[in-house]
Amino acid sequence: MRTLYVLGCSLLLALSILLFAGNVQEPSKRLKKPRYLQAGKALADWYQQRVYPGNKLNMRSYSEAYEQLKNISRLATTSFAGTWTPIGPKNFGGRTLSLAFNPQNPNTIWAGAASGGLWRSVSGANGAQAWQQIETGFPILGVASIAVNPLDSNEIYIGTGEVYNDQNAGTGFAIRTTRGSYGIGLLKSTDNGVTWTKSIDWQYDDLKGVQEILINPLRPQTVFAATTEGTFRSFNAGQTWTLINSARMATDLLMMPDDTSLVMIAAGNSFSANPGIYRSVNGGTTFTQIVTGLPATYSGKAMLDVCRDEPDVMYASIANQLDGLGLYTSSDRGLTWLQINPTDYQTYQGWYSHDVSVHPANSANVITCGIDVWSSFDGGANLSQVSYWYN
Repeated sequence: MRTLYVLGCSLLLALSILLFAGNVQEPSKRLKKPRYLQAGKALADWYQQRVYPGNKLNMRSYSEAYEQLKNISRLATTSFAGTWTPIGPKNFGGRTLSLAFNPQNPNTIWAGAASGGLWRSVSGANGAQAWQQIETGFPILGVASIAVNPLDSNEIYIGTGEVYNDQNAGTGFAIRTTRGSYGIGLLKSTDNGVTWTKSIDWQYDDLKGVQEILINPLRPQTVFAATTEGTFRSFNAGQTWTLINSARMATDLLMMPDDTSLVMIAAGNSFSANPGIYRSVNGGTTFTQIVTGLPATYSGKAMLDVCRDEPDVMYASIANQLDGLGLYTSSDRGLTWLQINPTDYQTYQGWYSHDVSVHPANSANVITCGIDVWSSFDGGANLSQVSYWYN
């Protein structure tokens, strides 16, 4: 759950600026439709280099090559014993997929990069050397989700892979040749990130990822994982997992702050099967798809949030792949919904960069984002744009 509202809002604003800082345009020239820029060609070239001479990315080969590299790493150390000094450029940032704060020491922050692995700051992200890359011992590029045990911050879970397209169900720019990175499943550390083990093992599988991780704050041995393959639950801190909801491309998870038996799932992305919002009142044993007031289907993704101090109030940001469906709200803990605002703030990235965050103590204060960030002080009825990517 998004307990650090202010920091979350700052992150949403920063991401919206970073994602499009290079595409400066006048407001009158802003495009509503996707543009096929050279960045797309670069990603396609990146993919072709890795699949040659075939046409399919083989995760098994990548993992086997990584294991061979570890076996001969002593030779690399001997052969390249010189000292390297970074010379730049240093004035750019990559995409950040996930953030998690140590609940016992908020100066410790974990960050998951889209293609740079796992990072940690112990200084509250302050200082010239604020971030350190954390080696896991596994071949990971994208870290889409992070969760820290609220009762024992030495216990950390990370979900790997950045997958928006379910087994190439979508078309065009959303296919794996231009979107996403390698995923090997879910990793766990019990010593504050010093060593890691595989909890969900997809190291030799393709097109799989873990999008969100949720730990029960009252019983941390119970962990949920929203993945491309559906939603899983573990009762023994990740030793074994059970599929509890088969809706593919699960993108978000919520647990009521005052009732851990009420769990919500958002599922669907890039034309995947069975998109929707699912609700459980028995801790995830059974789920019911919620339909009252929600779109019958959508081709993008959905994201959820709940007000910590007013848990009756929930919000959902829902979009098709290339256009937004707007902001939805529930006043009965997710049982029924209402489209409170049809504004297309998600614009042409409904499969990717949109989210919603509600103030933990005031359900009327809401932040939404897509290409830009929007705010509301009346429960989403009116949204004001507060960032402009072309600036």
